[in-house]
Amino acid sequence: MKLTEKTLRVLNYVSSRKSPVQAKHVAQHFSISQSTAAVFLKKLYDAKKLYRRRIANQIYWSPNPIIEEKDSKADLAVPSKPASVQKVKPTADGRPGWPPSPFKSTSYPHIRGYDD
Repeated sequence: MKLTEKTLRVLNYVSSRKSPVQAKHVAQHFSISQSTAAVFLKKLYDAKKLYRRRIANQIYWSPNPIIEEKDSKADLAVPSKPASVQKVKPTADGRPGWPPSPFKSTSYPHIRGYDD
């Protein structure tokens, strides 16, 4: 997929930001509509140049940290060792036993991450 000059300008803008951006930030910077900015971001996502994260009803875009080796010959800021994986220990009855929750045993909606 060939990317246009405008799409590459959007990629450069997103890459230059320290924190993830939303389509409204891109739209405001380039003086375009939010839907047009979303189209550019989607094209970059489809080309695997951007990473997309959805939090509630907001979509945050950031440069893709995983770049194929054939695209970049420079050293990448990717850890050389994989992250340690915590093994799940089975309980006495054979079912997987998960580590205890860091939260209290009370059931508050804000602790679970959503409102009731």
